[in-house]
Amino acid sequence: PGSGVYADHEYFAAFGGFSYTALRLSTLALAMLGTLAFHAALRVLGCAAVPALVGALTLAVYPVAFVLSFTFMTDVPMLAAMLASLWALARGLGAEGVDGRGTRWVALGLGLALVAFLVRPVAVAIPAAVLLTAGLHRDLSQRTRVAVLAVATLAAMALSTFVAAYYRLPAAGGSDSVAFRLARLH
Repeated sequence: PGSGVYADHEYFAAFGGFSYTALRLSTLALAMLGTLAFHAALRVLGCAAVPALVGALTLAVYPVAFVLSFTFMTDVPMLAAMLASLWALARGLGAEGVDGRGTRWVALGLGLALVAFLVRPVAVAIPAAVLLTAGLHRDLSQRTRVAVLAVATLAAMALSTFVAAYYRLPAAGGSDSVAFRLARLH
């Protein structure tokens, strides 16, 4: 509510109306998608099927992740987008990305990192890590393209921050500001 990041919830609300149940169901669906993305990332990183399944199920039943999956907080959507981003980046930067489609996977992964950033800004670490990886690994195929994509993603994150601040500034002194609420307390 109020942050503009709840577009996934609107699809669930279309069927049963806007409610906390719709919010919780959408978050639960994202938790399942995040678990599948984690399983896929583990498989890309070389885990056998059973250990990857155990790892994904461990994430799904981890107490914090499990409890938050039944809320409508932003922890789970950010985690799902981040895990999907890491899966795509692992495909693009790994052995599967050598065939020439690696740059597309990296672009998809960084796009998903931007989605994760729009939910929680801590996801800025993903393109920063990709940029650092491109800088440190001299034998990385398509190293320049990966670095340019990472810088472009960081620039898009910075731009979205400035745009959000611009649109938030008129409301900063409005009725939803901290200063307004503190003045009303007195």
